Amino acid sequence: SVTGNPSRNQNGGPFNISRIVTDRGTPAPKLTAISSFNVTVTAVNDAPVISSIVNQTIPESTNSRSLTFTLSDVDSALSCATSVTASSSNTTIIPTANIVIAGTAPNCTVTVTPAANQNGGPVNISLIVTDSGTPAPNLTAISSFNVTVKEVNDAPVISAIGNQTIN
Repeated sequence: SVTGNPSRNQNGGPFNISRIVTDRGTPAPKLTAISSFNVTVTAVNDAPVISSIVNQTIPESTNSRSLTFTLSDVDSALSCATSVTASSSNTTIIPTANIVIAGTAPNCTVTVTPAANQNGGPVNISLIVTDSGTPAPNLTAISSFNVTVKEVNDAPVISAIGNQTIN
């Protein structure tokens, strides 16, 4: 039997492999047998990789600073804007539309902004990176972190009272 493994992330072929067997030549002469076969290593799609982000605590009515994360994929080109989507476990506190992804892969950022006057949590934010599926199918990786939005003491509001005349 013959066993072998291709180098990591390498593919192609066909590669011709020959097995040659020679006896001891007893009685003489030495005899040789040759067997050849071809091997083709088929490409597979490796899943993308996304780094982690630590849990965050932010005051209401403000946003998180730009939180950095990285993307990589050995067989697909990735884009921060088009390869990454985001979701929120509580869209009342943090609407999905308030999760903004930016940057140029492999260096991406995410900024999280809670809805006006909303607080609570923790809210689980998931960042999902999807590769181009070369070869198919598309593969994904997920990085999740929690955001807790702390309540702040908002100043009271009083409406203006117009001038009054009393008789």
